[in-house]
Amino acid sequence: MNSRGEDHYWPVPNFGKSGRLQAIMVREQLFVEASDSETLEQWGFRGYPDFLTPDGASEISRVRDRTVYFLPPATPGKPGAYLKVFHNPGANRPWLQLLHLEKPHSQAEAESRRLLWLAQHHFLAPRVMAWGARMSGIREINSFLLTEELSGLEPMDAWLQQDEESPTAERDSRLKRRFLQRCAEVLSSLHGQGFDHPFPYLRHFFVPSYAHCRDSSFHPAEEIPVAVLDVHCAEIRSSVSPRNRARALTEA
Repeated sequence: MNSRGEDHYWPVPNFGKSGRLQAIMVREQLFVEASDSETLEQWGFRGYPDFLTPDGASEISRVRDRTVYFLPPATPGKPGAYLKVFHNPGANRPWLQLLHLEKPHSQAEAESRRLLWLAQHHFLAPRVMAWGARMSGIREINSFLLTEELSGLEPMDAWLQQDEESPTAERDSRLKRRFLQRCAEVLSSLHGQGFDHPFPYLRHFFVPSYAHCRDSSFHPAEEIPVAVLDVHCAEIRSSVSPRNRARALTEA
């Protein structure tokens, strides 16, 4: 597998209105982090099609235009990975991208850009290991994004659903309030830097796992790590409007 990003082209048959077989050019993009090439090969990823139907992966969610799989660690002691496959043709809404003066691109590329932005601005977010897309002109056919597992973290909504009848319920309640405060602080900081997350649900904010926090040795520091996920629809602007800030707080 190439460790550098490359575009590949090949003719794909397409029947037009006249019924004659026509050839259109489909462009395949495949970008792999060089340091992850060996790990990806251990998972069986040797070409673009392998990412669409991953062997040995567990499907963990399927919503509308995308499916998410989990890949267990390829090597003991190393993190696993999450593979998100966008499978609805045209889901990148290319005309809207053009309206925003953006070169049409896939949903996977959009999310990889935003994850890179988060890392560059010192927010905790999944590390991109690979992404790819098949494009027919400006229209996305399908795409995928592979990110490293955030070991030791879990969704904030799952954290809140833990057993409140436990012997540490009072301590847990204090932690819940602190964690919710940290999620709000991260969201406020994102808005302050122009990052507009349209779906800031608690399941998209990952915090230290409940099991880890139940350990009596856990003492939350001032900066509890909070990771931001599912950002393929996020917008990066010069500022976030008061309306969008208010909507985000309502939906969080």
